[in-house]
Parts: sequence; structure tokens; C-alpha cells
Amino acid sequence: MTRDRLAVVEAVAREILKARFAIDEADLSHQEAGLTNYVFEITTAHAPMVLRMGPRDEKEIIFRREQCVIELAREAGVPAPSIVASGETGDWVFMIEE
Repeated sequence: MTRDRLAVVEAVAREILKARFAIDEADLSHQEAGLTNYVFEITTAHAPMVLRMGPRDEKEIIFRREQCVIELAREAGVPAPSIVASGETGDWVFMIEE
């Protein structure tokens, strides 16, 4: 990923954090994870989180399915991350997990 692309994606990530959690300041650490998701480890005063995001036209259905599977797994007692928030902003979909 180019620096310019990373800067755009990070700006969207910060926008999501501000809109969903009123977090203006957070340390974002981009993680090389997967071929098509953008993943950031987030460190704030509240709790560590992971933000996964991707282009809406490619990821919207996949993220919804994944959220359902995670919730079913947790209900069945399988260790899985807690989904703190999910949604879309502009041309992006996202999922924030603890």
C-alpha cells in the first residue's frame, strides 16, 4: 500500500472513531492483515480495539455475514471477539472489535 493510500484510509479510520466514539486522539497502528481488508490496532484511554474496514461495494455483504457468524459463535460459547460497532461511512464499511 502506498503512503498516500494509507493516509486516506487512516483519515477515514479517524473519522469513524470520532463519529462513533467521540475519540479525537488515538494511536492507530496499521497491520498488514489479509489481502483486501485494512486493519488498524487502536490504542485509546478506553480500551484496545481493532478496526477492520474495506470498500463498501466489495465488503458490505462479507462484513454482515461475518458479524452474524461471530455472534452465533459467541452464543455457542466459542471464544470470539466482541463487536463494538459496525456500519458504513462514505464508501467504506467497517467493524470494530475488542
